[in-house]
Amino acid sequence: MKLRHDSAFLRAVCASAACVVLIAGCNKTGTNTAEFNPQSSNTTATASGGTSSDTNTNATDTSRKDTSATNSSNQSAKSSVGTTIDDTIITTRVRSALLADPDIKSFEPKVETRKGEVQISGFLDSQTQINRALEIARGVEGVKNVENKMSLKNSSNTTIGAKVDDGITTTRVKSALIADPATKGFDISVVTNQGTVQLSGFADNQAQINRAVQIASNVEGVSNVTNKMSVKQ
Repeated sequence: MKLRHDSAFLRAVCASAACVVLIAGCNKTGTNTAEFNPQSSNTTATASGGTSSDTNTNATDTSRKDTSATNSSNQSAKSSVGTTIDDTIITTRVRSALLADPDIKSFEPKVETRKGEVQISGFLDSQTQINRALEIARGVEGVKNVENKMSLKNSSNTTIGAKVDDGITTTRVKSALIADPATKGFDISVVTNQGTVQLSGFADNQAQINRAVQIASNVEGVSNVTNKMSVKQ
């Protein structure tokens, strides 16, 4: 009877031991599975990270292109401003040189400059004075070329009354040019001698030049218009 109980006891112990081993094995398998999932997650994260890197690279390239385009535009704008400043300096130098000459200063010739090309206009008494004005302008630093837009006066015996009338006519023509949308943005020089108006300066196209001549011709007191304007190059 005792042996029968011992045998039953041993079988129970063995069964319990087998259960423990089985549970331990299951726990180990579960642990390995859990350890694998983080690795899989990391792999996915790494792949996703690679996509983000590509996106960042594309964004950087786009930003560089935009920056390059902006720099190019700024450089062009700076170049245009620099050219305008240089032309202004040249114009001032030429005017000063002409006013310093005793044979020219009383006529006050008009001076315009475009990319180093100087245009001189106005009315002078003689061809000798015109030649002298051109010679002075060519000797000024920065001048690349000089265009002669000067004309001889109709008569050297201009009365004071005629000069006043010419001054009024000049003012009227300038006001008319400024008031017109097609010509107000241009620096057009106006000189009048005994009712003859001389226009000089630079315009964008021939149509604008024609419009300026038409406007001047319609101003009261203008007997004739001499066009000395040039198209910008």
